[in-house]
Amino acid sequence: MTPPPPLTVWVVEDEAVDQWLITAAFRQAGAPEPDRMLATADEVIELLDAGEVAPDLMIVDLETPGIGGIELIRRLRAQETTAMLPMVVLTSSESERDRLRSAAAGANAYHVKPFDWQEFNRVIAALLAYWELAIPRRQPNR
Repeated sequence: MTPPPPLTVWVVEDEAVDQWLITAAFRQAGAPEPDRMLATADEVIELLDAGEVAPDLMIVDLETPGIGGIELIRRLRAQETTAMLPMVVLTSSESERDRLRSAAAGANAYHVKPFDWQEFNRVIAALLAYWELAIPRRQPNR
């Protein structure tokens, strides 16, 4: 049996250093780089409104320019085509208020970005491993 294709992943992150860290952590985990690295939540809305197919998984920072991560999650949950899209918050905020707001908006998980590089890699590897197993995908055509 042919293995399913890799997850398609979009990351919404406006900080260049964090974009680099996330991409490096994907590589460290043996995963392909994110399919899209978007600096604002508004870019996600624009791509989807233009007919782009939603990814298998979206990783969202809360503090991005424009509508921000929580509003992005709310809007995507309200649309039929993205209502079931797994969305994981990856943020520097340790605020309980932000955790609760993210959950209320419909985030599937909430992770605080670790400052330690090895821990950051572990978080990304665990996140990818979990969703790799949790998200059903079609087998490629033979």
